[in-house]
Amino acid sequence: MDLHSDFAAANEQLLEARRGLITLMAEQRRAARDIEALEADIARYEGYVSEALDKHEDTLAQDIAEKIAGMESSLRHQCRINEVFDGQVTRLAGTVRRLDSRRRGETDRVQYILDCLDAWAELEDGASPQLERRMREAGITERSNAGRRVLERIRARSDDRE
Repeated sequence: MDLHSDFAAANEQLLEARRGLITLMAEQRRAARDIEALEADIARYEGYVSEALDKHEDTLAQDIAEKIAGMESSLRHQCRINEVFDGQVTRLAGTVRRLDSRRRGETDRVQYILDCLDAWAELEDGASPQLERRMREAGITERSNAGRRVLERIRARSDDRE
């Protein structure tokens, strides 16, 4: 076993973990922007429902409410994705910081190499979470009666203003 080449490989894996962290952070930011955009779209379309209700266009209001229900489903999905990114970023950032401090000390090269390998395994596991399966199990893709509930919610708000 060549300790020098193992150390170089561990350094390369730390660099790869940093790259993975940067990628995860970029995805996390994109997911946050997607959430903000969906929230703005939902608010805009809720206004359209109110307008349709004011004009006694119940069928149009129902159609818009169905669209809002789809957007809300997407919003819940995006929020779950963002939660996963938050957890992965936090875990991987802590691991990278820990590895960096150990590397600077270089007191225990073998432990450092093992830790780098663990970090690499964490990155690989986190890169492809079985998110879709977990989302289905949580019923996030369910759309039954969602449009009706959205319409009722907006109608109730509209009635409260009167």
